[in-house]
Amino acid sequence: MLAREDATEYRDLLGALVEEHQPAGATEAHLVEELAAIIWRKRRVLAAAIGLGGSNGPLCLSRATSSKCVIGLSRIRTEAGFRDQF
Repeated sequence: MLAREDATEYRDLLGALVEEHQPAGATEAHLVEELAAIIWRKRRVLAAAIGLGGSNGPLCLSRATSSKCVIGLSRIRTEAGFRDQF
């Protein structure tokens, strides 16, 4: 998690994945956590690829909760053609 990223948003993503996959046991829980981390990093790459720039740099992934955030996650998904629920 980078300083500019929203920990609550990450926890929401992880919670949604746990709810969807309902891991049984430590191995499945680990795999769901890995999936959350992969999706999170994918968002980061998409944000950088779009070249958000600005004073906060390219990694502002918040849903525009910060006045310093250049662009919200929903716009990132739209511009990148990202169609999944996360």
